[in-house]
Amino acid sequence: MRRNSLIRIRSLLFGILLLASATVSTVAAPDLMVRVIDARTGNPIVQASVAVIGTSAGGMSDTMGVVILSHDQFPYRVQISHVAYQTATMTIESWEDTVVELVPRYRELGTIQVIGEADVVNDVTDRSVLLDEESLVRALAPTIAQSLANEPGVRQRSMGPAPARPVLRGLDGHRLPVLADGQATGDLSATSSDHAVAIEPLTAEKIEVVRGPASLLFGSATLGGAVNVRTTALPQPTEQPLAGAMTVSSNSGTNGLAGHGDLTVSTGPLAVRVTGYDRSNDDLRGPDSTLPNSWMRSDGWSLAGALTQNALNLTGGYAAYTSSYAIPGGFLGGHENGVRINLWRKSWQGELDWRTSNELLSRVRVRLSQHRFFQREDESSGVCGVSFGTVTYNGSAMADVNVIGSRPLVAGLLVQYRDYAQGCLAFSPPTEEIGIAGVLLQRFNLSPRLMATAAGRVDWFDVDVNPIDRTRNKAGDLVDRQFSGFSGGLELRWRLTSAVTLESELMRAWRAPATEELFSDGPHLAAYSYEVGNSTLSAEAGWGIDFGTTITTGPATFRANGFYNRYDRYLFPSNTGEVEVGPGSGGFLPRYQYIERPTEFVGGELSATARFGRWVMASDVSLTQGTLTDSREPLPFISPVSGQIEFGYHRKRWQVDTRTRWASSQTRTGAFESATAGYAVVDLSAAISTELLHRDMIISVEVRNLFDAEYRDHLSRIRSVFPEPGRSAGATIRYQL
Repeated sequence: MRRNSLIRIRSLLFGILLLASATVSTVAAPDLMVRVIDARTGNPIVQASVAVIGTSAGGMSDTMGVVILSHDQFPYRVQISHVAYQTATMTIESWEDTVVELVPRYRELGTIQVIGEADVVNDVTDRSVLLDEESLVRALAPTIAQSLANEPGVRQRSMGPAPARPVLRGLDGHRLPVLADGQATGDLSATSSDHAVAIEPLTAEKIEVVRGPASLLFGSATLGGAVNVRTTALPQPTEQPLAGAMTVSSNSGTNGLAGHGDLTVSTGPLAVRVTGYDRSNDDLRGPDSTLPNSWMRSDGWSLAGALTQNALNLTGGYAAYTSSYAIPGGFLGGHENGVRINLWRKSWQGELDWRTSNELLSRVRVRLSQHRFFQREDESSGVCGVSFGTVTYNGSAMADVNVIGSRPLVAGLLVQYRDYAQGCLAFSPPTEEIGIAGVLLQRFNLSPRLMATAAGRVDWFDVDVNPIDRTRNKAGDLVDRQFSGFSGGLELRWRLTSAVTLESELMRAWRAPATEELFSDGPHLAAYSYEVGNSTLSAEAGWGIDFGTTITTGPATFRANGFYNRYDRYLFPSNTGEVEVGPGSGGFLPRYQYIERPTEFVGGELSATARFGRWVMASDVSLTQGTLTDSREPLPFISPVSGQIEFGYHRKRWQVDTRTRWASSQTRTGAFESATAGYAVVDLSAAISTELLHRDMIISVEVRNLFDAEYRDHLSRIRSVFPEPGRSAGATIRYQL
């Protein structure tokens, strides 16, 4: 059955590609698509007027907010208007599809954001997922990973409610950077499944998943992509002297309650913002029982200021984050009564953004940050199992340089220094790390219908070991290591017709092994393992290819992607089958040691959306297979074929949706890994946008696992002792001050 399912999915992907190829003969005169959406909600705007100034070209947007223009005398000015929105004008310089965000007339926000021409450093548009403010209210969850988990191609690995991280195409950890405002946070979430991401979802204004060459601005190991959370930490001066927002969220599945508030005071070119938040969740409830030792608490605050003077913008601030959470135990490898984790992060950051009048150098952005991070993992008796401490300095200088064509070359220099140490029962040595990278990104219009994006990145990484009382541990010799390598990407977008676009992408990824992968030696109770590094590891290197097509016909849009990623050297912890003496439930812990093996990932995504009047339908399916190419053995912790089907009824200010999340069984398992059964789970949600005291308010309610089904997610590390959450109801209210 599983083989037949895979054959059907691959046949469907192939059929979509054939359909795209069959439309080549219908190529008409050059045209482009302008999509008009609400800047507040992201919803399409129907009957918006799009007119090419000085000509008779133009049209009215359809139910998807789309207008097709057949005007090819670039550049030209376009005016976009609607009776309920502020009028916008923009310059179109190529055939590239453009999204225009119109601001409602009753909101005094000042400017209109146009997404399509990436004319600013780091404001890239190569996004496969973008959750805006209203989407985030509906998807808000205790973690960034869970907030993204319902998006196509995105899954999450978890070890309870608190420590969850996104997974893209089977890749996570160090291969999937999770950043805040384009900067590394200094936490250790990439190193182990029990480590939480130190970013509070309540502080997010947008969450974006960046794929393709533009992802190299965020890291060198981005075959799957990068996740960037745009937070409320840094302010911008506004015309309103006082502005802000309040958010309250609750969830019955954990008796969870969370609140967030931010207030910005502006006077002329100055702005000051203060932010505070708090979250509390009790033990997780399943369909028939409660999971002991699965609670979490977190809180934090920030204070930041901004000065804008002509073309110069300066921002800076301080932020503090504290979290405590529990990891369940009581089974093989885990502590009998579980483990408690306490962590904190304190950060300083500053940014200079200068838009120059120089024709060659049009914009410069410099960012500096410092993160002090500490994490301690305690047994139920209060004995410290392991602790981690890091001090991380990040610096970056990015510039828009006008040297090729009409689009700027994005050039950047990135520097990172990290002081790392472990304590308690761990025997890993303290280290100092220095990383330096240079990156270039350029977009080209090769023809009216063909656009290319190219990027290259060079990294140099140095690890200096400071052994305290030994020069060797179970990982090997404790010696300094240096690494250097190249990563790059090329993306082509070919617009066959106004309805069909083909895309292809070639990427090369590289990364130096992390300190933990090189020199770890000690019990890690929260991860149910004794972790041993490998001081002889080489740098990880791989390449990937992706083909896709997007077809828009009437009210429907179809998208299909197929990918193949291969690592010549893939670094991962492997269960050796041996045990180490430790305080686990059986008096020992399974030994995991880092190894390097050739590996391949193959799969694809298929999605479809359609709007018929007020009815909206959407579905997607994802497939990823990971294999050790030298032995043809499956990689562990790879999600099975999975997807979702959604139906909704959307009015102007409210909507009701039902979603069915499903996954097939996973019997293609790695060594020491158990299979999981398939499942289908139904969710029900509703949202309304309204006004209170002339201010916008969004109310969202959701019931997850409506029929209280018992199921187990293959990426959950605790699936052998506890299923996924049972039926739970949640509500979120966000009020704009």
